[in-house]
Amino acid sequence: MANAQIIIELDGVKAKTSQQNMNRGQFTMANQMLADMDQYIPYDEGTLTGSGMVESNGKALSWDTPYARRWFYNSANFQKTVHPLATNRWDLAAQAMFMDDWKDAFVKGAGLK
Repeated sequence: MANAQIIIELDGVKAKTSQQNMNRGQFTMANQMLADMDQYIPYDEGTLTGSGMVESNGKALSWDTPYARRWFYNSANFQKTVHPLATNRWDLAAQAMFMDDWKDAFVKGAGLK
């Protein structure tokens, strides 16, 4: 029986999946998520929508108003003049529509495509 030696070079894979690239992908995806969620966020004067931001590490989104938590977790009869799709748990509403786009944003941002 003949012996065979197989050598697999992973340098390219390691470079593409570097922590820096993963962080860039995460941040790109988080920014896309923030933009896509906007249409589901209750809108009266725009304060809640305008307070949305991606945290500096790219791993979380936040909305900074005294009532953000209340509108996020509690159902209400939201005004739908500006945002007709406004709902509580706007993250889940957007996820149902945009998950594939978010995955694509990560892949592009990380330089994997």
